[in-house]
Amino acid sequence: MRLDIVPLSQIHFGDRFRKDLGDINGLVDSILAKGIINPITVQARTDLPKPAIYLLVAGGRRFTAAGMAGLERIPVRVYDRPLSEEELRAIELEENIQRKDLHYMEETALVKELDLLHKKIHGEKISTSPDAPGHSMRDTARLLGKSVGSVSMDIKLANMIEEIPDLEWDKCRNKSEAMKLANRVEEQLVRRELTKRAEQVLATPDTSNGNAPNTQDAQLHRKKQMINSYIVGDFFEQSKKLLAGSFNFVEIDPPYGISLGDVKRRGHGVSVWDYSSDGYNEINADEYQIFLATLFERCYKLMTQHSWLVCWFAPEPWFEIVYQELHNAGFNTTRQVGVWTKDQAQTMNPNIRLGSAYESFFWAWKGKPTLNKPGTFNVFHEQQLPPKKKTHPTERPLTLMTRILETFAFPGSKVLVPFAGSGSTLLAAHQLKMFPVGYDLSQQYKDAYTLRVMEGPVNDLP
Repeated sequence: MRLDIVPLSQIHFGDRFRKDLGDINGLVDSILAKGIINPITVQARTDLPKPAIYLLVAGGRRFTAAGMAGLERIPVRVYDRPLSEEELRAIELEENIQRKDLHYMEETALVKELDLLHKKIHGEKISTSPDAPGHSMRDTARLLGKSVGSVSMDIKLANMIEEIPDLEWDKCRNKSEAMKLANRVEEQLVRRELTKRAEQVLATPDTSNGNAPNTQDAQLHRKKQMINSYIVGDFFEQSKKLLAGSFNFVEIDPPYGISLGDVKRRGHGVSVWDYSSDGYNEINADEYQIFLATLFERCYKLMTQHSWLVCWFAPEPWFEIVYQELHNAGFNTTRQVGVWTKDQAQTMNPNIRLGSAYESFFWAWKGKPTLNKPGTFNVFHEQQLPPKKKTHPTERPLTLMTRILETFAFPGSKVLVPFAGSGSTLLAAHQLKMFPVGYDLSQQYKDAYTLRVMEGPVNDLP
């Protein structure tokens, strides 16, 4: 390689990896003021359209800006030996990766391609010895001045972006947010595979041969019952199969009509939750009252003559609407709502609003039921789950749902959960020797519930 100063007319631009040249006008101003500080890289070639005798290898922005600035000659680094297509691309990528204005998606794609190119040029290194022939990820890291872990993360992220392009990658503000999204998706994929294995175990034939089942068979049978109580499907359609007047207790945790996906993202970039037809589903605010009216009417018909209903809600703006629609459906209720108090608070506007450390629910009744635990306070204090332990964005602690269920419902009660979510209410009902059934549109949330059942201690089962 040698340094030279050559006419711009002798350099052929070629096909560049980088398509977006960024703030080219700013670079033009810099070149006019200071000239070109870093030479571009070219290769001497004899197969280019005249008058070009050099192929641009790296430095497309500087080349373009120099032409816009009216320069006729620029400094270059010249490769006189023939370079393979892989070597040409690798040189361009190495220079582009060092730029500070790279979007994380562009950077991870560059790192992945550079790693593949060097492995194609030198062969993949088999031995762990530093002097062994070939190229490894460690060599890519050394070449870029990065850690092996960082390069591995970049390649993993680039692969996932290619494999699942429909995710909200463009809404991630940086690589850290993108990795959170990638890890969440990877967890879902792993969970789906583990669930398939669990289903295979549950499909194991009964070995009792008509005799009293052994402990293992009995536990598998019970776990299968618990898993089958979570049904993937639309509640309004699936509930048409249920008998009217069947349920003693209904727990409703409906969509809140507050665009939860946007709330989760606000100030935090992309949400790690999947707000789609396969994940959490919201209801448009304009349709929310009709949705509640239909929901409460259906639940009322499915409930026994003397029964309880609990409905979680967003006090702002839905308090009056929920209260009104419960009465319209035939329920009795009170404005003295139930409250879950937490150990932490949150607010999107701390300069104006106090942090909210509670969630509210209406309790309503059909007929004249009695509480299982008369005299229970309307305040339930339980620590909320850490975000990393949640399998659903609105998941509540199992201990909380256990306390609420045993307040209203007796052992043996039939429990309806129209929006099963994480399945905590179903688990609590099973542990209290009740008979629940729940519905949700998302297979991924049932997968998480299935694993909780399969991995749960035997003594947790009723």
